[in-house]
Amino acid sequence: MHRRNHVRLLVGIVLTFFFSGALVAYAGSLTPSASPAATMNTVAEIYDAVASTTFSSSAITASSTGSLIQVLKNIATNLSWSVSSNNLTNTNTGTVAIDSSDWDISTTGAITGVAFDANGTGNTLTNVDNADLTADTLDFTAIADSASLDADTAIAAGAAEELTYTKAYTNATTEDGLVMSFTASDTTSSTTAQYGLYLDNVASTEGADALLVIDNSDLDDAVGAAIKFINAGGAFTALFDIAGTLLSPTEVTILDSGIALSELTDSGTLTAGTVDINGGAIDGTTIGATSAGAGTFTAIVGTSLDLNGALDLDVAALGATITNTADAASSQVAIFEGDRATPADADAAYATLRLSDSAGNQDEQARISWAATTVADGATQDGDMFFSALTNNTLTEYLRIVGATGAVEANTAFRFGFSDANAGAATTYWIGRDTGNPNQLKFNVPTDAGFVWSENNTALMTLSKDGALTMANDSTILFDVNTGLTASTTQTQGNGALTADVNQVTTVTNANDTVTLPAAVAGRTVVIVNVGANIMKVFPASGDDAGAGVNAAITPASSTKTECHAIDTTVWACTEVALVTT
Repeated sequence: MHRRNHVRLLVGIVLTFFFSGALVAYAGSLTPSASPAATMNTVAEIYDAVASTTFSSSAITASSTGSLIQVLKNIATNLSWSVSSNNLTNTNTGTVAIDSSDWDISTTGAITGVAFDANGTGNTLTNVDNADLTADTLDFTAIADSASLDADTAIAAGAAEELTYTKAYTNATTEDGLVMSFTASDTTSSTTAQYGLYLDNVASTEGADALLVIDNSDLDDAVGAAIKFINAGGAFTALFDIAGTLLSPTEVTILDSGIALSELTDSGTLTAGTVDINGGAIDGTTIGATSAGAGTFTAIVGTSLDLNGALDLDVAALGATITNTADAASSQVAIFEGDRATPADADAAYATLRLSDSAGNQDEQARISWAATTVADGATQDGDMFFSALTNNTLTEYLRIVGATGAVEANTAFRFGFSDANAGAATTYWIGRDTGNPNQLKFNVPTDAGFVWSENNTALMTLSKDGALTMANDSTILFDVNTGLTASTTQTQGNGALTADVNQVTTVTNANDTVTLPAAVAGRTVVIVNVGANIMKVFPASGDDAGAGVNAAITPASSTKTECHAIDTTVWACTEVALVTT
């Protein structure tokens, strides 16, 4: 509001008060009762203060609670309004708030308690953008059920952001979860790339695991078809286009009834767990008769055969021949592998050897096995190989080659020669543990056979069938000899034990110092040579008799040789002779 209007307002207020007072006072005397006092103002002063354009209000302090002039100056100073074309405008630099009993406008422009109908007569709502809407509040109930795009529209989803569509079907009602209808416009030959749904793995440092995943998360209900093709009559030129290779409906549906021989082309590679070819030829080679069963292969020639499944050959003659034609000093013909994902020490693999039994069963008769005693990669690996055979319907290991020690271990006797007799029988040549005494290694020959120990096929020692041991010319049997022995001064049985076949006692400190014979074993001979200074005692082992009575000692003199021959397990026959001296 302009200052001239303020003045007019003030003049109107003052005149109102003035005329009111005049009407009240006109009936009295106009003569003042006394001269004006110093605190009184004349009408001219009042007029000047109210209506004069030359009056200065600078000396008056504006106040909302002071005199009328102070209040008016406060209004004129703080509330600056102007009126133009029915518009009320605040010309001051401050803010304005309107506070009513039912609606408010704050100093920041927030409106509360007001309902606005944008669809009402004469009402419009313009310049509304995303910033004017509250996040996560707009629902599809506020969007038209049938809307149209006015331009290409893109939705960007960042990391961990997904667009999820959830649909619940109505029971016993034909419904679709999501329908996308496309109208192609392909009237010219130049239009070649119009796709209904395009899934693109854009360039990045990684590749998606899959662009389309069809998942049945229902644990008890099967989906009728993961992908269903419906042909209304226009047909599909191809069901799949794999980087330019087209698979037609005929090519795909042929898998439903199997692939006929006539449908195989003479190119590429066929890999299958089972191939049933009833006749025909491979590379011009006849396969066999056209029978209901599998065809008989006359010959199959190829550079390689790679089977990911089991190979089962049923033939009436030789089953297979594997030949390595490389011109090499050492040719590898075959590899048998045991490929375990988590190898561990003692892992083993084996090849089974079967034969038919009387009931027509194929029974395992023998097995060749190999094991990794240590599987750590490197120089510490060791392997074993062992051979097993069926004995009394039990597969039993009989021979093992131990890689860690280089030893050959046998779980049975070694039989030499070929006959129907088993190893260990009395009529065969064999070496093994004695069945009657497992702690003995037994060498067995049949009747009238003997043993010969030879070098370069020349006999050095012969043990005849009668048990006679004959040494070859210039061959001898050497005996164990101990020299420099000292007789025991304890001089009781059991001290000074003799352990060799020939024993030289050089020290006999006292007369009757003692030595003791080993326990008697029939056929054993022990020689005692006394070159000591004194006579000594020779005791038998406890319970034996050396010629002087049980547990009694004989007394060889100095410079004598005593030979004791055991005639059984308790009795010795001993003779003493003087040593030859010069």
